[in-house]
Amino acid sequence: MEDDFDQDVLLDVRRLSVTFAGGVRALRGVSFQVRAGEVVALVGESGSGKSTSGLAVMGLIERDRGAEVSGEIRLRGKDGDEKEITGLSERELRALRGNDVAMIFQEPMSSLNPIYAIGSQICEAIRIHRSVSRAEAARDAREALDLLGIPNPDRCMVSYPHQLSGGMRQRVMIAMALACRPRMLIADEPTTALDVTIQAQIIAHLKRLQRQTGMAILFITHNLGLVAEIADRAMVMYAGEIVESGPVADIFGAPRMPYTRALLQSLPRLGVTRASGTRIEAIPGNVPSSARWPSGCAFHPRCRYVVAGRCDASEPMLEACDTGRHRVRCLRWRELEKVAS
Repeated sequence: MEDDFDQDVLLDVRRLSVTFAGGVRALRGVSFQVRAGEVVALVGESGSGKSTSGLAVMGLIERDRGAEVSGEIRLRGKDGDEKEITGLSERELRALRGNDVAMIFQEPMSSLNPIYAIGSQICEAIRIHRSVSRAEAARDAREALDLLGIPNPDRCMVSYPHQLSGGMRQRVMIAMALACRPRMLIADEPTTALDVTIQAQIIAHLKRLQRQTGMAILFITHNLGLVAEIADRAMVMYAGEIVESGPVADIFGAPRMPYTRALLQSLPRLGVTRASGTRIEAIPGNVPSSARWPSGCAFHPRCRYVVAGRCDASEPMLEACDTGRHRVRCLRWRELEKVAS
């Protein structure tokens, strides 16, 4: 990873570790950068640490409940100044959230307030960060809804969350997140509960808005199909660590980490049918408990290429391969290059 925090870098995360009460280690030394105008996907199974990474960047880890956060999270705000997230007070974090960095959560029904109209909620978010009148905030809220392709924004403004469909509520959440024009958006599984048609519409809107505004997006998902569609770069997480990262074309075309290979092989694809005698290859076992990660490589209990006495004894480092933009955490990646993915 780069050591400098140049003007193109919006987010610089270094050696981020998060431990919850009871010794649950959700993140273990995670480091990555996101540049201006870049879409970076954070991929992995449930329990890998994806959402915890997003919450940490937003300063939403509840330390008063026994959580410990270490490492650095540096964000470049709209004013060009560098902010160290882990050192900010709650008041400073509230000023930053929604203005410099915003987040879309995967379940809009639990994120929207059921007793307030949609317009009131978006206007409140706008007026917290900008000195505008109610009329100006309402105008900007309508514009944000219109940008998301919501038909009849005026009607949506006076509607309540329960009166909207799931896809419409998710568009409202995106509109609210973008209303103050943040430089960076964190999208945590924004299409998980939606059918594939609505998923495609939401992704199309995100791509269009990203091109129009130039904002950076950290896209958190378990859906590799969406990664191929929206992201420039991907980071694969497992057991609280990044195990592979690089340009999307490299991750899909030449995966080095056995876990990444296994994820790709588990995808449904044309030609895999009962009649053809082929099967989708499931990854054996489960993600290990974050209260007790395996020794050595965390993936070794599920890995088809494991070597006893090596993979379970030495913890691999994230190292560069190819041009250096592609990085992998595996003791055997050089040996496995000749093995068909």
